Amino acid sequence: MANRKITLKNQLQSISWRAKDTYFGSLVVFVIASFLAYLQPFGMDKVERLYGWGFWLTICFCGYIIYAPFINLGKRILPQRYPLLAHKPWTLLVLLTLAASVIMSLLAPFIVLTFFDLPMGYVGILGQSAVMSLFIGGLITFIHTVKSLLRTQHQMIHEQQQQLSQEKAKNADYRHQGVEQLLSNMPLEKRGQLLCLEIDDHYLNIHTDKGNHLVLMRFKDALVLVKDYPGIQTHRSWWVAESAITGSMKEGRKLMLKLSNNLTVPVSKNYLDAVKDIIG
Repeated sequence: MANRKITLKNQLQSISWRAKDTYFGSLVVFVIASFLAYLQPFGMDKVERLYGWGFWLTICFCGYIIYAPFINLGKRILPQRYPLLAHKPWTLLVLLTLAASVIMSLLAPFIVLTFFDLPMGYVGILGQSAVMSLFIGGLITFIHTVKSLLRTQHQMIHEQQQQLSQEKAKNADYRHQGVEQLLSNMPLEKRGQLLCLEIDDHYLNIHTDKGNHLVLMRFKDALVLVKDYPGIQTHRSWWVAESAITGSMKEGRKLMLKLSNNLTVPVSKNYLDAVKDIIG
């Protein structure tokens, strides 16, 4: 895929990571709520475990609904207004966690009073609510942050591997004998990274990142030259290098590939499955 361009595969991966992130966050909340129900802190030892479990699930999931969007939004907005915070991610996280805990501590008493009939009322339990919110919210935020850091690291490694593959594919043009023989039919100023091959009447149109050129050659003979090069035939009239694909789109029922030179290439039924294996 072209360097630094968002492909369909990357978009699907991004959606998948967000879904997994939400799933993991919910799982963490469930585990922590269950653990608190087992420990019975904050005087909960006098409450039936199942009822206490329902209380902690409500508290923790309400906290997750508050903390997650508040912290994510804060991470995007605050570094823009206060650039110093962009270089201190943990300081930023602590500040956002404290701020979210204040919001949660104002909400928690309502939940407590919904589950329990307490004589001290809303104001009387604000202090304990603040301690509880900070403890639970901080724990959930810390676990979720560590998971996000690991995910980001995994994504960076994936992008680096992808970039290395692109560089290898780019440099392969000049080491691949078949491609070198094919490019020798082009003017010197148009020889570059091979992007695609196209049938144009009785000619073969060779596209590189430096331009295109028509040569008198049969398409099947060109396919023989590029058979070991990372690419795929998408249509009876088209062959595309994998490194040239930047995304895909639909025109009616037909799948079209978008290339780094702004061409759109059709994919016929015969090659659809093979193309989908490449673009993900």
